[in-house]
Amino acid sequence: MPNTYSHSQIDTIVKYVLNQEVHHHKKSFRQEYHELLDGFEIKYEELFMFEFME
Repeated sequence: MPNTYSHSQIDTIVKYVLNQEVHHHKKSFRQEYHELLDGFEIKYEELFMFEFME
């Protein structure tokens, strides 16, 4: 199910999207993806992870 957002959140969402390039200069997608998996205690094996393009 897709996320839904209210009209009052539009400014916050736009700022979040526009900040992604800066955000990913600090942390790679790979790092962020692994943190997400770890944060939700999702078990994974590096062998089966997709190939990251960095």
